[in-house]
Amino acid sequence: MNNLAQIFKTIFLMSSVCLALAFPGNISGADSFAEAARDLAAKIRAGMGPLKNAVFSFHSLASIGAADVDVARRALEKELHTQGIGFVPDSQAAAVLNVTLSENFRQYLWIAEIKRSTNTDFVMTAQERLQDSLLKDIAPYMTVQTRILFEHADPVLDLKVRNDGLMVLHPDRVALYRRSRDQWELERSTPLKSLKPRPRDLRGRFSDDGDAVQIHLPGLFCRGAADSGFAFECMQEEKPWPFPSGDIRLAAAGNSFFRENLPPFFSIAGVAEDEAELWIIAGVDGRAYLYDSTNAQIDAMDDGWGSEIAAIESECGTKRQILVSLRTDPLARGAIQAFEIVNRSVVVKSSPVEFPGPITALWPVAEQDAAIAISRDLKTGHYAAFYLSISCSR
Repeated sequence: MNNLAQIFKTIFLMSSVCLALAFPGNISGADSFAEAARDLAAKIRAGMGPLKNAVFSFHSLASIGAADVDVARRALEKELHTQGIGFVPDSQAAAVLNVTLSENFRQYLWIAEIKRSTNTDFVMTAQERLQDSLLKDIAPYMTVQTRILFEHADPVLDLKVRNDGLMVLHPDRVALYRRSRDQWELERSTPLKSLKPRPRDLRGRFSDDGDAVQIHLPGLFCRGAADSGFAFECMQEEKPWPFPSGDIRLAAAGNSFFRENLPPFFSIAGVAEDEAELWIIAGVDGRAYLYDSTNAQIDAMDDGWGSEIAAIESECGTKRQILVSLRTDPLARGAIQAFEIVNRSVVVKSSPVEFPGPITALWPVAEQDAAIAISRDLKTGHYAAFYLSISCSR
């Protein structure tokens, strides 16, 4: 079975992590997509087995125009119908078929997610860029730079650099590590006991309150001085969680959030456009939503985004990017990609960066110029925390 781990391996063998280039597409005519659409449709037919009907969606993460996206979608729809696959409403579907058109330095990548009642498969085909679109009119590009900070066998919920130490939030304790002989060594830890049942996908967050450090967990709030005695006072109650958009409440399930006039969401990120504040949320329904400052919905997107998003600042582009975990199979490697909001539309600004396993958390740092991503390594089972930033060039 092909899975998304193999897909991203193919992507990064063809273009290194540091080459996050965006090229304007100059594709024209259905013939440009016919061969790739035919190949992908045949793989989808094989992946669906005897099933003949599916809910179909098509999204583009490639830097091509809306007209070209429409041509690609129609080419694939035609080939799928030729393969005997029909499109039906959700209530009548035996399968869900989500197709994403992505890209790397030399190729367009067609990735299909085939969801059935018992399992999910991924199939892919690659399409060479047309010659006249290669290395032409190169746009400013961005790179999501990654640097590993910490790795541990126990789950890691959040991480905070504090003076010469590293504070790590584990599900049952907060720990302070010091650097010694090129490795982190535990200096001290404080247990965190909660009387409330923990959700399966536990979330936890550090925040600052002057010189004090706050810890947010479902049903538990702690506050203490990290630099003096490493003592924390905890209360068995729910406190609002800090986000750039303001304090937000955790939902009863314990792994999603809610705010008045917004649907439930896993994460939220804010950007400014023409001095207006816009918000993107990763909804619990698998879609991303764009809102203005009055909580009026501007757009709803289903472009393969995962549940973790964070806004960070840089010297690139609009000066503020959205880092997004891409939707993957739970048993596949994770990936994060940078986007911007331009004219109230989402624009791809980097190639995906691959991680050793699924992304379990993505939090902006207090200074807002970087983010912390946490991934669970598929080989070792360890949790690794990465420091993410944006670099730009022309």
